[in-house]
Amino acid sequence: MSPSNDSGGASKSAKRTQAGKAQKKGASEAALHERLTEAVAQNRGQPRMADRFAVVTRGLLTDRVDPCWAVLEPRSGVLQLWHHPPEQDCCNMGAEELRCFSKSSTSLGCFIGPASTTPPTVPFKSLNLETLRNIDCNPNFLSIFLGFKGAATWCLTAQNRETFRKWLYALDCYDVFSNPASKM
Repeated sequence: MSPSNDSGGASKSAKRTQAGKAQKKGASEAALHERLTEAVAQNRGQPRMADRFAVVTRGLLTDRVDPCWAVLEPRSGVLQLWHHPPEQDCCNMGAEELRCFSKSSTSLGCFIGPASTTPPTVPFKSLNLETLRNIDCNPNFLSIFLGFKGAATWCLTAQNRETFRKWLYALDCYDVFSNPASKM
């Protein structure tokens, strides 16, 4: 009689362990999604917020810092990032403040002006707050880091401390892992 080989039993046990982990992960994802959905629902009555930020885009050789207009829409549970403030925000802004959002993709744009002065009709990025996975910050640099499921982490740098605090407080309502006192 040949010696028995128990690799089949060990393989089945490993598969059961992996299946168990996957099932637990699925259950924890479902619980996380439920908590995030609840957080978004609880904040639907909060007012809309809009402010100017700098957004860092990581490149292959260099990083680029561009002005960004961020709009928090609690009613729809979305954070929108715009290259230029939308029309409803432009009416409350001065010409000098709007000028910093002028997009000139070439050096020629510096001489002849931006290609378009009309505000865009859609944001360049719309982030569903139900997919928010983490919020972190660096109060020294006034930076707020937002991680979303299936997306890159976004770094928004506020123009001043008041804007930083106001937005961190508002966004913290959506962070289901949050300990607000530890961030400030």
